[in-house]
Amino acid sequence: MLFKVIKEYLGYGNLIEEGNKEVARFRAENFKLISEQIIPFFIKNYLHSSKSLNFEDFCRACALIKEKAHLTEEGTTILKTIKSGMNTGRKY
Repeated sequence: MLFKVIKEYLGYGNLIEEGNKEVARFRAENFKLISEQIIPFFIKNYLHSSKSLNFEDFCRACALIKEKAHLTEEGTTILKTIKSGMNTGRKY
């Protein structure tokens, strides 16, 4: 499974497998590690699927957080808009 390989490569994170589905999720909560390792990893190893659009949104959200824009009302609104347009909320 791809996420197991990614977790081994990075050396951290949690792998959550949903028993009744063929779905797995990789979870990392350390913002510094996300911005310094995970984002560069996926920039280098580009996703060739619709998930690339979610990754681009994720990078935009991380940039806002890094700039501390999420601490303002406008920044929070922008983050909510980004989130609502990801995954099942995306209109193609």
